[in-house]
Amino acid sequence: MGGMWDYAGGIYVEQKDYKHAEAAFTNALAFVTAKPNPRPADQLNAYNELASFYRRAGGRDREKECLLKAIEFNRLVYQGDSVQEANCWQRLAEIAHDEGDSTEARVLIERAIKLDSSLPQPDTWTLNYMKDEMKGWATK
Repeated sequence: MGGMWDYAGGIYVEQKDYKHAEAAFTNALAFVTAKPNPRPADQLNAYNELASFYRRAGGRDREKECLLKAIEFNRLVYQGDSVQEANCWQRLAEIAHDEGDSTEARVLIERAIKLDSSLPQPDTWTLNYMKDEMKGWATK
């Protein structure tokens, strides 16, 4: 059922009906967390969907909250071996940079790079992108 709410949320986003999209994604999270012993992977997916929604629709503070929760569940699901977790840290770095906090942005992007680099099969494209992004921030 959580997947159906995610699907509905996606349709609402495509229609730019952000009020109903937010409700659908929030319902998906509520559905998966209401179960006895909710699966961490389902919660991870729900927080990822909500973070993605807030990125697209606006709502940085809510996006940051969802990214931090996604990081928690990434650790439960993947025990620290997750490109997804590195991507969450990268997005938090981008938000910090956009908000003018270059020190925090650098700390967060370095954390993302370190995490991705330590994976058994690092995502080379993403690593190069993050390194280039960090260099670009240094020149501004």
